[in-house]
Amino acid sequence: MRASSNDGAYRQLSVYSEVLSRIRLEYVEEPNIAGVTDGALHGLLESLDANSSYLSAEEYKHYKTTKSGGKAILAPLSRSVLGYAAVVR
Repeated sequence: MRASSNDGAYRQLSVYSEVLSRIRLEYVEEPNIAGVTDGALHGLLESLDANSSYLSAEEYKHYKTTKSGGKAILAPLSRSVLGYAAVVR
């Protein structure tokens, strides 16, 4: 799949790269780059729709060890919606 030249995706990646570079160079305290990147990925996928989310490597490993062989697991999931906590079923 190839992005069209007018969709701005690559420009946005350039903006992200510039922001990350400035955080590394100009932030007063040593930044947690892994945490910043995880936060960016969470935001990216959560902005797609209410059913998309990002799992870190540790979260994915936990998911793989606790999933029930194709049976649905019902558990409350909290997430931030417009700055408010929401429980997703």
